[in-house]
This record gives sequence, structure tokens and C-alpha cells, in this order.
Amino acid sequence: MHFMGQHFKKNGSFYCVILIITFHFVNNYIWCSNDYLTIEDDMCTHLETHLFFYSQIKNSLDSGLGMGNVIRTISELLKNSPILYPPLVYLISSFVNSILGTGHLVVTRLTQMIYFAILISSVYEIGKICFDKKSVIIAALLVSFYPGIVGASRLYTLDLPLTSFTALAIYCLIKTKYFSNFKRSIIFGVILGVGIMIKGQILFFVIGPLVYIFFKSFFKMGKNKSEKLICGRNYILALVISGIGSSLWWWPRFNLLLDRFMFLLFEVSENPLVPVMKLDVLSVNWLFSYVYFSLNNVSPVLFGLFLLGLLSSLKAQFEYKGIIISWILGSYYILSMFSMKIDRFFMPAFPAIAIITIVFFYSIKNIVFQRALLAATVGFAVFQAMFLSYYPKSHDITVAAQRNSIFYFITPMHDPEILGEKEA
Repeated sequence: MHFMGQHFKKNGSFYCVILIITFHFVNNYIWCSNDYLTIEDDMCTHLETHLFFYSQIKNSLDSGLGMGNVIRTISELLKNSPILYPPLVYLISSFVNSILGTGHLVVTRLTQMIYFAILISSVYEIGKICFDKKSVIIAALLVSFYPGIVGASRLYTLDLPLTSFTALAIYCLIKTKYFSNFKRSIIFGVILGVGIMIKGQILFFVIGPLVYIFFKSFFKMGKNKSEKLICGRNYILALVISGIGSSLWWWPRFNLLLDRFMFLLFEVSENPLVPVMKLDVLSVNWLFSYVYFSLNNVSPVLFGLFLLGLLSSLKAQFEYKGIIISWILGSYYILSMFSMKIDRFFMPAFPAIAIITIVFFYSIKNIVFQRALLAATVGFAVFQAMFLSYYPKSHDITVAAQRNSIFYFITPMHDPEILGEKEA
């Protein structure tokens, strides 16, 4: 009994991470099993592409011609994919569906839990490096209950996979120890390349930390010339590795990618179903639109705690602080320059927001007050997510549940009150 007690005391945070992932899996299974309305414009595109991949791979698996035929099928799919987005998410969900089936799209949408687990685990591991095991579990819990994250985990889109691999890439980047570790630098390059094969926007979120590390490693750290050469070699090698595999997909589509980039930079969507803000360039709203979006998708209370954490981090000293802050500020600056502003674009910065929030709790010297505030924050985050998911405000519980989505948190498109279909 004493041994078991010591074991759980030593590994309690790990078991908490498993418990959080299990809770969300069960909760999302229940939610998705009872939801038949959460289909928005972008999700339709991804589902259509997924079903195309799935049908081709399933037919290849059922043909009995072996794995060679499956590989040829995948090769043809990659060559002739009908959309710009990379195929990795579609391939993973297609193999899952080939094994488990596609009833009511539940299995398809629950493949998002793969990325949810990666996200929670990555935030925990990053926080464990920056802080201690006991406190950092709060960051993993907070990010898992942000309304935007919970909502995205129930939709078949690329935003949660992108967020999870952004967090994983940052964790691998931190483990390189400013690119002084050759093996870890290779791993970072591979993970970044995989992330680019989910969605190229991952570069918006890692470029800030990469620039920070570049100046930190080569201009400020007290390293000799040979150490700087090693770091420089590893830095370049990691970027080359990340680009080799992903370029096989992106290079043939370079012109299409350039057109899309210019569209985001200078144009806005005319689609009334896309929640795009049309703003005057360099206006206050232009510069602070993602603050507004984050207030909605993190919630005003939890975002306020993040701002307090950001202020506290000005004085606080913790390892790799510059990487975490540049993760937020670098991506915010880049996304703010685009004319098209959609709330989910900033979601890959939410893990960093949760981590910085912990700094505020660390700044509280009164232990009793600190623990009480932590307990209240956790209770609020859990209550908020569950309330938004299941409170039956409209005629159908699944309609109210869409308020938990990053797309519907404020104005769910299927709410009859929004559409003017209010019952007499």
C-alpha cells in the first residue's frame, strides 16, 4: 500500500493528464453521438475530401491486392488531390474509419481526439520544463476546457490538428536547447515538417520562437565560435528537414498557395457564413481583432487571467520564457497584418496563453489564496465548457451545444433565434 501511495504521488500529474484526455473522449463521444447539426461551410469541404480519400483507401484495402496497391492508391490521391490543404489529416481519419466504420460521422469526428491528446500532453510537457509538475497540470487542464478548443475538437476541420502539432513542435524546439542538441534538432525538423503537412499556417506560430532563438543563440548567449557553429548547423539542418518532405506537396501547388496568401493579405471573403471582420487598415479594430476573438473563444475571465500572467511574466524569470511569449506575439503580429481575420486562425496560440496564465498563479505569494484561486479557476473553466455544451437554451440541446464551438461560440448559425425562425 505504501508503494502504491509513493507511486501515485510521484506520477500523479501523469495520471491527471490521462484522466483529462479520458474525460474529453467520453464527453465528446456523448456529444457527437447526439449532435446532427454541427456542419459549417469549412467542415463540409474537409468532410467531402475525407470521404473521397476514405472511399479510395477502403476499396484498395478490400481489393485483397496487398499493401502495394494501397500505397499506389495513396500516391495517386496525393498527386490528384482536389484541394490545396495537405492530406495528412484525411489519411489518418481514413485509416481509422476503414477499421471502425463511419456511423453518423461519430468516428470521423472522434479522430480529432488523437490531436486533442497530443495537445494536452504537449502543453503538460512544455509546462513541466518551465515550471513544476504539480502546477503545470493546470495549464493542460485550462487549454483543454477553453471553449474554442472544446468546440474545435467536435468538428472535422484542420484547426485542432494544427494547434496540437504547433504545441508539439514548440515542445520539440525547446528540447533542442537552442539547437545545441543534434538529435533533438532532427526530431524538431521532422515534427515541423509533419505540421506543415497538416496546414502550412504552422509557420506563423513557430517563426517567432525561431527568430528569438536565432538572436539568442548567435548574438546574446556566451558561446564560443565552435558552439555557435554547431547550433547554426543544427538550426539549418532542422529547417531543411522540415522543408524536404513538405515541399513535395507544396512546391507543385506554389502558384495556388501564393494566390491564397495574397487573398488573405489583401482581400476579405464575401461569404456571409464566414465570420470575417472587414476593417480599416491599421485601425484600432484591425490591430486588436484577435484580442476580441480570444475574449470569445478563451472566455473573458480566463483571458483576463492570461493578461495578468503576461504582466507577471515581465518580472518573473522562468526557463524558455522568450520562446513562449514570442509564440504568442509573433503569430499575433503576422495574423494582424492579414485583411482576412477569422477567430480560429489564432487558435494555435491558445496553448501558450494557458502556459503564460500559470505565471500569474506563481506570482501570488499567499499559498492559501493561490490554491483557492486555482480551484476557482479550474471549477469555472469546467463549468463554463459543460454549460455551453449542454444547456438547452433553444428547442434542441444540440443547437445550444454549438455555442461551445469556436465557430458558434457567440452566434450559432443553426440557432432559430439567430435565423429569425423563432417559434410563435
